Amino acid sequence: MTMVSKTSTGPLTTAPLTLTNMHFDFSFRHLDMESLEAVTVAMRDLHQDPALAPQERTMKMVEAIKTPGISFLSHQPEFAIDRISIATAQGEAQLSGVVRLHDVLPADFAEGADPKAIIQKADADLDCALDDAFLKSLPGAGAQFTAQLQALADQGLLTHENGKFHTKIAFHQGTATFNGKPFPQAKPPPASPPPHR
Repeated sequence: MTMVSKTSTGPLTTAPLTLTNMHFDFSFRHLDMESLEAVTVAMRDLHQDPALAPQERTMKMVEAIKTPGISFLSHQPEFAIDRISIATAQGEAQLSGVVRLHDVLPADFAEGADPKAIIQKADADLDCALDDAFLKSLPGAGAQFTAQLQALADQGLLTHENGKFHTKIAFHQGTATFNGKPFPQAKPPPASPPPHR
């Protein structure tokens, strides 16, 4: 099953900032109906027992949703950010992309399994853009934020062209990159002391 959610607004005025519109559009793909229903039923049944103490409820919840949850994740669900945008009269900030899991196996959740194995199977590809004019329209911290982004652009982690900061954020096999460069960037080794004469 695929689920799509689209939310948008018109102008929003909250002094000292006025937004002309906002959009929050998401897609949830490869959702397995049977395992999703099993998780929903397990959660509903537990919430109908008011006698359970909070800690006991949490333990039973984890146990009840473990098997259908593993089945759900094994179908490689995807969370797509079709569009997140926030705009002022001067400019806009945009984010889009997709987050997914691949090749998930029941063994990944077995007792004693290394949680890093799941991180290695998570993939994310995001595209982010910020107009200079949008940043300047932000009250207070806009100039400081612009300076911070420019410092990242100077390192090659973003581009700054045609009045816009832009980067592609990726996360694959446990490693994050910004604009194709590792993030955080490795620091250069300390300089060797000069030889004694």
